[in-house]
Amino acid sequence: MKKVIVIFVCILNFSPLFALNYYVDKANGLDTNSGLSLAASYKTIQKAASTAQAGSTIFIKAGTYNENLIINISGTATNPIIFRNYNSDLVYIDGTGTSTANGTAMLQINGASHLEFRNLTIQNLLCQDANGILVFTNPSIGCTNLKFINIAIHDIKWTPLSTTVPTTNDNAHPFLVYGSGNTQASAITNILVEGCNIYNNVTGFSENLTHSGNVDGFVVQNNLVHDNNNIGIECEGNYGASATPSLDHARNGFVRNNKCYNNTCPYSTAAGIYVDGGWDIVVEQNESYNNSYGVEIGCEENGTTRNIMVKNNIFYNNRDSGVYLGGYDIGTTGQVLNTIIRNNSFFQNNSLNTAVGEIEISKASNCRIENNIFYVNNTKVLYNLNNISPQTNITFDYNTYFTPNNNPNDIIIYYSAAGYSNFNSYRTATGQDVHSIYSNPNFVNASLATINMVLQTSSPCINLGNPAVLTQPELDFLNNPRVVNTIDIGAYENQTPLSSPEFQMLNEVKVFPNPTLGILNIESNFKFDKAIAINMLGQKYTLQLVNNKLELKNLSNGIYKLFLFKDNEILESVSIIKN
Repeated sequence: MKKVIVIFVCILNFSPLFALNYYVDKANGLDTNSGLSLAASYKTIQKAASTAQAGSTIFIKAGTYNENLIINISGTATNPIIFRNYNSDLVYIDGTGTSTANGTAMLQINGASHLEFRNLTIQNLLCQDANGILVFTNPSIGCTNLKFINIAIHDIKWTPLSTTVPTTNDNAHPFLVYGSGNTQASAITNILVEGCNIYNNVTGFSENLTHSGNVDGFVVQNNLVHDNNNIGIECEGNYGASATPSLDHARNGFVRNNKCYNNTCPYSTAAGIYVDGGWDIVVEQNESYNNSYGVEIGCEENGTTRNIMVKNNIFYNNRDSGVYLGGYDIGTTGQVLNTIIRNNSFFQNNSLNTAVGEIEISKASNCRIENNIFYVNNTKVLYNLNNISPQTNITFDYNTYFTPNNNPNDIIIYYSAAGYSNFNSYRTATGQDVHSIYSNPNFVNASLATINMVLQTSSPCINLGNPAVLTQPELDFLNNPRVVNTIDIGAYENQTPLSSPEFQMLNEVKVFPNPTLGILNIESNFKFDKAIAINMLGQKYTLQLVNNKLELKNLSNGIYKLFLFKDNEILESVSIIKN
């Protein structure tokens, strides 16, 4: 009997190696076929989704598939189920002629795990509460490990006209991850949204790419979110998606390297990126422009938004502030806590000229704004700290400010109940920005039409930042090492090292073989004492460095940024590939 059990377990472990792949071809397939070859393709994606098993790949031939897909099968951690186009075929999942019932979704995933979707277009759904992609669970079943890569989503609308003013019940969601579970075990976890293009959607009072409620662990990166009605990317909580208040927050997420632009709304203020009730989220290396806000860290409902890091981003030409930070001034007790806005570059936001400044703050506590460049427009308003309680321990320091008139005695700062028109008088009276300067940051190009916020070598921002803000190696907006000598102010780190024999010697470092299967050799006249690798998700790995050799066998395959240290200072960095 024991032998039979052992054999059965082995078969279960290895059967995914023989998982069947399936083919879908709307033009030539039949759902009565086997689906196991191009010649015997299914006609619908739904048929393949209902038949696949762990380890299967569903290859979809070119065509327009008018289906409302429901996916409730799961792969495994080592053998996911993959839905993708066949070769480089163009695949459209189109809502034309499908259901228009309230809440219809083009692609609905209910409690399923270990799934991957690649190279698909989801389009053309018009109904109340229309959904492009909808991921959800019931209160007792969670899901994990979902990947959405290179998905285009457009024309998901509650109404055909973006100028129509909605009621609170008029909404659409192009991409919604909705965690309604009431326990940690029923959370939605490990979600990747990468390389997607989300545009031309009309969402009412909703957003375009949303993680809401009991969602724990997500990465939103390298996406284009643009030309939409209302908010671009949102991470939200406090709305009762989960009945457990401590779990009712999108949390432990990264929003990085996205481009968000032209997300505006005639009846509401729309941010390119919005964290509202989220916890423990990093917003980094994003480019956000021509929205209402570049980024908003807010809290609309009772509760908190907390532990948010906004770093190494660029924000320009947004209608209102580059950043709005804080809860509503009336109606709720919601407050933003423990948030850091650092090493970002702001250029001429508040294009509506409403004198709100580059950053506006209300109902926030224990927040720091430092190492940023604020290049203001002709309103001359640097920032606006509203006189709203509760609000404690807001710190500004190590920032660079500049106005087009190049006059520090003709600026405007609204600081609580006071106002200041002289930069030095403001610093003396408030005790803020002790190490900050008023100076032209010397961008490569300071024109909106051709903006380039890279620092010229003459910039006063170089090596002027607060080095204490950095607790581990990171990358600047361009994926260069964040610190070369001393940390710079702004989103870009000048990459010119100090002219010293030590740095001259480091220029001769060779790292090989690259790509590597596991062992990396470092050839240099200089002896490093520590090495750290950071993957594309920002995860950090300390590597064992022995005789200038690195052991990488325990790292997953992928691209890493390798940092080499001497006495806890980064002296060299290089991109490596582990195969």
